[in-house]
Amino acid sequence: MKFGPDVQITRRCFENILKIYVNIDQQIQGFNVDIPLGMSRTPFQEICDIFKTYCNTKNFFLPSHLDIVTQCINVEILIPLFKYYLPKLFNVEMTFVMPIIEVADNANHNTDIIQKSSTKKKENKLILEEWKQMLYNISISDESRSDVFQDYFREFIAKLPTS
Repeated sequence: MKFGPDVQITRRCFENILKIYVNIDQQIQGFNVDIPLGMSRTPFQEICDIFKTYCNTKNFFLPSHLDIVTQCINVEILIPLFKYYLPKLFNVEMTFVMPIIEVADNANHNTDIIQKSSTKKKENKLILEEWKQMLYNISISDESRSDVFQDYFREFIAKLPTS
């Protein structure tokens, strides 16, 4: 069974995977470990690979996800957003090339589950306006955000044309 990238279930699955990955990132930060306590390497790697599969397929990041990722220090979450998707959306220089990974095609990782599609121009304009508003509302010096997030955010904002 394949799911289209523009189907609600696919977007909700990405959001759930993103929340899980961010939660794992926070657990790793809190306990200063490589994988979360109580989780073996295999399920942890599965979550990472599923996230990367979504990122390789389409930009599933929405402006509402900014609130989710503000505490992240994991560059595997922040780089696709700030060095690929947002620069592509805002038509500024991209410093990151997709795909993130080539996932082995086996029973556990089928990269063709999510069909690729092109985003419509009208949809892009609406998304761009939502992102502009969300980015405008973020304070660069908000101390509730991780330093790593702040660095990527500042770097991206500096690339935007001033007009």
